[in-house]
Amino acid sequence: MGQDGLHYNQSLLSGPNNTTVPSDVLNALYGMSDHLPVIIDLVVDDETGFANNLESSTNVSFNNPVKDQLNLIVNPENAIKLTIKLTDIIGCLIYSQTIHVAGHQNLLISTRDFNCGMYLLNLTDDKGSASTFKIIKKP
Repeated sequence: MGQDGLHYNQSLLSGPNNTTVPSDVLNALYGMSDHLPVIIDLVVDDETGFANNLESSTNVSFNNPVKDQLNLIVNPENAIKLTIKLTDIIGCLIYSQTIHVAGHQNLLISTRDFNCGMYLLNLTDDKGSASTFKIIKKP
């Protein structure tokens, strides 16, 4: 990977342009191994994706994409304690709040200071049921 045949025993970045991979990948290869090829094999044993296990009696809706605020509407059949977490795509917690919801509730979460990109909204009720949703923050 990254070795174009013109850089034997040389830096991947020296001499003629190396177009075997995008330049950012080439720079990462150079930073990690200089001129040696690097390959990684990944095996994922568990099912991947987002679970949607929040009680079916709890209706949740929100605007998506968001600009300056996330408008989260929660309407459970019975009173629940709901933990709301927003994380960035690498898992850093950006926002967290636990609320008691006895009926229709509208919660506004400011996203004005968030960078543009994708975030994960995780909702967990007091019984441990959880759902995760992708949120897109636009400029």
